[in-house]
Amino acid sequence: MTAAARLLDTLVPLVRTRLPRGVDDAYLDDFLDRNRSALERILEQNLGPLLARMEAANRPLAPTPDAPPELWTASKRTAANLAAMAVAARLETERRAPTTEERTTLAGYSGWGGLSIRDAASRFPAGFPAPEERGLIHEYYTPSLVAREVARVVAPLVSGLPSDGPRVHALEPSAGIGRFLHAFADVPDLTWHAVEWSELSARMLRALRPELDLTIGPFERWVRERGPAMQGRLGLLVSNPPYGVRGASLAEDPDRAYREKMAYPYFLRRGLDLLAPNGLGVYLIPAGFMTGRSTAMASLREKVLKRHHLAAAFRLPSVTEDRREAVFPGAMLVTDLLFFRARGGDLDAVDEGDRAILAGDYFKEYPRHVLGREIGDDHGEDDQTRRPRWGYQVQGTFTRLPELVERPVCGECRVVTFPASARGDTNGPRGRVGVTRSEDADTSDLPAELANAVLLGMRVDRYLALLAGDTSEEPAQLWPELHGALTAWTATNGNPHANIELVKLARGGNTGAERFLSAFDRAGGLIAGLR
Repeated sequence: MTAAARLLDTLVPLVRTRLPRGVDDAYLDDFLDRNRSALERILEQNLGPLLARMEAANRPLAPTPDAPPELWTASKRTAANLAAMAVAARLETERRAPTTEERTTLAGYSGWGGLSIRDAASRFPAGFPAPEERGLIHEYYTPSLVAREVARVVAPLVSGLPSDGPRVHALEPSAGIGRFLHAFADVPDLTWHAVEWSELSARMLRALRPELDLTIGPFERWVRERGPAMQGRLGLLVSNPPYGVRGASLAEDPDRAYREKMAYPYFLRRGLDLLAPNGLGVYLIPAGFMTGRSTAMASLREKVLKRHHLAAAFRLPSVTEDRREAVFPGAMLVTDLLFFRARGGDLDAVDEGDRAILAGDYFKEYPRHVLGREIGDDHGEDDQTRRPRWGYQVQGTFTRLPELVERPVCGECRVVTFPASARGDTNGPRGRVGVTRSEDADTSDLPAELANAVLLGMRVDRYLALLAGDTSEEPAQLWPELHGALTAWTATNGNPHANIELVKLARGGNTGAERFLSAFDRAGGLIAGLR
């Protein structure tokens, strides 16, 4: 992408916010489609020196010591990995957090994808997990530059994401060595939860981020054990999930509706369904989801689109101009970066505005979201992790994402609340586990306003669970009194999120306080499900 093209991509979102009367987004898009080349030429003719400086500033990083670790030479990566593993092993033995110098060493770990385990085996620290052979093929973590760009475009949206307290719950269900988590380190008001199956990757991440809520094991197990408690509380999810076939963990998720054979469709569906309404899900996955033409892929798109709104999608470069790997060192994968907004329920049918997406034609409607030049033919192959039969690649150099301009959400679509299974309810050998909790709560030591809030929170919990079940008229009967009680509390005590003692109570794990806060947005207004 030229500097002129990048400048134009920067200007367009600003123009959209100041469209003159009589000009809408559709008119602007049509104008840009017809005149983009001419506009770029005008910018080049009039801003040549400025564009030259932009081009120099955005030139891709060379594999020098200042570049991200994944771009270092094989020998430098191997040495850095061994040094980082030695530090992590020492920290575990000494049971302490890393020093500043040790954190720098740990940050140099890039995984063993594309490296020789055999040559380095004699230097692995004793008693510490060794790399697995399968990592040589599959251990390609999210590129640092991509992770940083995702954090950059998402950061301004965090304040508007749903939360059940002063901070937004965020999940990385396939954390690897924490590239996304590190990229979001400076974004405030996020409480991160992370899952990583690889023992080595997880322990390297824990060494660098000992404060992190990190679960070692398959995502399916996390869903079974913690999904019900987190259901509908997540405001943000970012993931570069595994792309291969699921293994024995497939059966650990008790909900058979999610029995996908491939890993990334499972992570995509299961993760998005955990989000609170209007929560944001960001995924880096193979291009087959967006443009695959098989019946199975169209069915997968339909399932996702009925529950989640595709806000934007970008197809990343897979090869550079000199035919080298563009994004993932060692692999020419055609991948898409997808941004979804959770609907909070199901549509009866795919939104008419999403029909082109369902057909696999998103990038025909948004050709500028292909961040490079397409070579070969995209015949809608479903598995872009293999060498494409038709030679399809996206040629270019990834430097930054365009500004995120979200597609409008259908305002007239009727959203039906999720069935119980999608909200985390399961019927297993231990009985029913779901979002409903006992209304009993110990409020004896609390001031009156806090005690009332806790008890109201348990009523909110029961009401929302009944509403989700959609099996009786009881929610309609409960709503007037509950609504009146909630509005009366705020009329007397103000915005619940501004009540320091109530927030402390929720942070301490008081279920009633948590659910009470979740009934209100940050401005103190009732959420849509209670309004």
